[in-house]
Amino acid sequence: MYKKLLVADDGSEPCAAALNEAINLAKSVGAELHIVFVVFYPKTFGHPIVNLAAVEDELRAEGQAILDRAAARAREAGVAASTAMVEAAREPIAATLLAAAANAHADLIVMGTHGRRGIGRAVLGSVAESLLRAATLPVLLVRAHA
Repeated sequence: MYKKLLVADDGSEPCAAALNEAINLAKSVGAELHIVFVVFYPKTFGHPIVNLAAVEDELRAEGQAILDRAAARAREAGVAASTAMVEAAREPIAATLLAAAANAHADLIVMGTHGRRGIGRAVLGSVAESLLRAATLPVLLVRAHA
């Protein structure tokens, strides 16, 4: 069955639901979790008014706090967990997550989805859909409760 599950966490409610599901699944099959936070740099960060170094430092600090909390939750549940912060500077977030899964030798990717529709999906896109289209390993999508 599964030996290593990669779970993406950005601190949102859908990611919290995905982390819970990943912890439960890992516990039931004796798998390890690899929790990933993606530092994403929107194109606007190149604007001369934006202090890029300060923004990057803040994103990394927020990401590390999210990873620390997620790993602590997994360990409290008796599940082994490792963490990684990865950067999506030029490639899409989905591609960054797929590369992280390959590097971690993950058997399954678990991620939350907002379930956006209509204009919200058109404007914001869907990392989950992009990941599903490109993934060569199983993906478990978890929606947060409304």
